[in-house]
Amino acid sequence: KCDGNLSLVSHCRSGLHVPSAPVSDLRLVLVGWAGVGKSSSGNTILGRNAFRTSPPFGPPFGRSSCCLQRGNVFSREVTVIDTPALPETSDPEVRKEIRCINRSAPAPHAILLVVRLGFLTTHVEETVKQLEKMFGENVWRRTMILFTYQNQAEPDIQRKLKENENQLTLLFSKVGNRFQVLNNNPHHRDVQQVWDLLFEVKKMLVAFSLKPGR
Repeated sequence: KCDGNLSLVSHCRSGLHVPSAPVSDLRLVLVGWAGVGKSSSGNTILGRNAFRTSPPFGPPFGRSSCCLQRGNVFSREVTVIDTPALPETSDPEVRKEIRCINRSAPAPHAILLVVRLGFLTTHVEETVKQLEKMFGENVWRRTMILFTYQNQAEPDIQRKLKENENQLTLLFSKVGNRFQVLNNNPHHRDVQQVWDLLFEVKKMLVAFSLKPGR
């Protein structure tokens, strides 16, 4: 759902820029394969059910277009853009939307590559290819891996990463080993994890002296 917010489809198809937010806002784009928890991550970050998610044990909900939601998080306006699952982003209309988002003013500050912890796909090289097609080869300067899970107890992160070291090597080399972990349990929002995520995004921007879109 995109209740009460702008339709990215109509703006992008008409050739208009997405309405810009104040420069002080933080703009995040969620990308990833189906079932990894992109929409749930958006809900966790914003602290409300902003995006439609798949029912438990049901088939994954397939988003056909980008969806934007905004909210006040720790006294700062945060914009989250949820994108269709890879490889649906190869669709020409979807790719046009993403180009529109990327060129808007201000453009996204960070790309969050969402990966479900413990269920890594074998599509690592295709993921790299898709992101570079969507956002350009410089996308990795503002990309961070967001590992998700949905349990009350926090998993042993280091053990999980070690178990999947082979699949992660390429991605970690691309993003400079930047990652955060997010518990998407709808009944237990870990506020500290959200704080840490936004803090690390800001650190990433400072480290590269990035302005939106660079």
